[in-house]
Amino acid sequence: MKQGVKTNLVDAAMKDSGISGLLYGARTLRKVFERLYQDALDRMIRSENRVSKYIKTQQQDLLSVLHTVGIGTLRLPQILEFIQTSTTIEYCQG
Repeated sequence: MKQGVKTNLVDAAMKDSGISGLLYGARTLRKVFERLYQDALDRMIRSENRVSKYIKTQQQDLLSVLHTVGIGTLRLPQILEFIQTSTTIEYCQG
């Protein structure tokens, strides 16, 4: 019957030579990099969510302003034409 290498002998030899510390350190280092990588991904997702929320708020604010000045029901090409042909003095004189 064939027997394999006894793991306790391998572990002892690795410990005596100092290799076991390197292997443990490599596993620990890998976990550190995995946590850093996951943290970076989480930060990107949070950033994308903030940008999306900001854009949505800006769009809502713009629509509110357009509605206030009476052009809220116009479509985008009409709004752009209105902006290009109007001046701020017209708004102030009301």
